[in-house]
Amino acid sequence: LSRETIGKNSKTSTQNYDGEIHNSRDIAVKNYSDGDSRSTVNLVPVSEIPFKYQSVFRSFPYFNVVQSKVFEDAFYTDKHLVVCAPTGSGKTVIFELSIVRLLMLISDLGQMSSRYKIVYSKYNFS
Repeated sequence: LSRETIGKNSKTSTQNYDGEIHNSRDIAVKNYSDGDSRSTVNLVPVSEIPFKYQSVFRSFPYFNVVQSKVFEDAFYTDKHLVVCAPTGSGKTVIFELSIVRLLMLISDLGQMSSRYKIVYSKYNFS
């Protein structure tokens, strides 16, 4: 999958909670983790993925800082990815994003059928 291929199927703008329309990748926030006030992270809008799969992430219009930092590797490459971040930082969403990418690859091959199963096992350390 490439950005060009995905871009054909996704919206290029999104509407925020205030009703303002923003183009993809135009929201920037200070990078709070490195202490450098000049460093920013562009939040990736959910509209970056094809419309067909956006409902998976319907509860928010933009991926958070952690998710946005790894978005390119998780969604556009076949790189192995290890994400170490605090509880509640959005690691599960990154995993779900990778599942969406897999579904898109299977669909592009014309092999979407019931023969494929994705098993997601989540440990509960309570």
